[in-house]
Amino acid sequence: MLTTLAVIFVLTSGALAQHQVVRSESGGVTTVRNEGGSKYSGELFTYHHMLSLVQDPEIEQSLLIHPWEFSCDNNGRYYVADPRRDEVVVFDENGYYLHIIGRSGEGPGEFTSPISLDISSGIITVFDNGLKRSSRFDPLGNLIETITPRNVSGILKAIHKTEDGRLILISHSVGSGPGSESRSVIIEFRNDESVVVESEVVPITIMGMGAIPFAAKQVARCTSWGDVYVTTGLDPLIRVYDSYGNLNRIIQLDVPPIRITQSERQEARQRLRREAEQQRDPGTRGVMEQQANNLVFPTHKAYWSDMFIDDQGYIWLREPVFQGYAQRVEASKFMVVSPDGEYVGDTVIPPSIRADNTLRIQIIDGTLMAITRNTDTEEIAPTVYSIQSQVQGFEY
Repeated sequence: MLTTLAVIFVLTSGALAQHQVVRSESGGVTTVRNEGGSKYSGELFTYHHMLSLVQDPEIEQSLLIHPWEFSCDNNGRYYVADPRRDEVVVFDENGYYLHIIGRSGEGPGEFTSPISLDISSGIITVFDNGLKRSSRFDPLGNLIETITPRNVSGILKAIHKTEDGRLILISHSVGSGPGSESRSVIIEFRNDESVVVESEVVPITIMGMGAIPFAAKQVARCTSWGDVYVTTGLDPLIRVYDSYGNLNRIIQLDVPPIRITQSERQEARQRLRREAEQQRDPGTRGVMEQQANNLVFPTHKAYWSDMFIDDQGYIWLREPVFQGYAQRVEASKFMVVSPDGEYVGDTVIPPSIRADNTLRIQIIDGTLMAITRNTDTEEIAPTVYSIQSQVQGFEY
């Protein structure tokens, strides 16, 4: 039985709000400071359901297990990297299964954990986080080349092939103990040589058993033209680097943070104590009780939890998600920034792709692509929405 989902979201617009943008330059770096909140009040966009990828039980290869990244090419084909299957699954412009790229293994064109995709000029580049190597394919899945850099560690977060033939990777690693550091590194490599171009370190204190209050960790995104955007979400700043690691621009937003309340902190402690009481092993119970007594929230506020840059250069900042022991996991909006750094306003995220059931989100070429999981049935649904401007006078 084939299943698809069809939903239309219609948002309303608001009146023009007080807003001012101040630009300054120092040392070759342009700072764009937004004052007075967003340019537009109300909602900026409508989201229209386009299609859901069809997973046909009679075609086993179309069934996704643990999709990690969702992308598309200029011909309307959709690509889903599934590290549990060790394959990239390809669907046509109508959402029907076409073929797979790669297979499980360690040989040429094979994967052990494909998690990142870059699609440009008809070439599909897949980075395997298990083998720490990049494989480039044509649209039919034929292997073109394999590049294995040295000294790549952490989890790869982005990949991009520049016009002059350089391959840019962004890796991300987080330490496992209190006071550990979160690091994003831009890596350029040719053949088997890798060079660290830029490294930005943000200390993040880990609480309890490794959870942090906000999912506002460092985010680094590589654009289709090779710029790299870096933010932590712990301060209202976005830093923009070129593909060589040179800082070109700083964008500062005037937006209020989401805060953790005292009652939420108290609820987190109580939840951990209840979990400790259910432990049969005295040692485990003692450790959890001690963690509950010592539980602190070093991060009491955050501005956003994730960031996307679409092909037009608009920056989409996802509302922060509280994910500590109190388990508040509702993110209801994007904050949208124009290509020149102006904060234009907010837009509501469709309810079907809120934080509690969304595995991945991507914004490409005027479309919002989301992979969701039904919390009751565990069914995975990759879905595509078109994005259209809602406010008169705002062009997108």
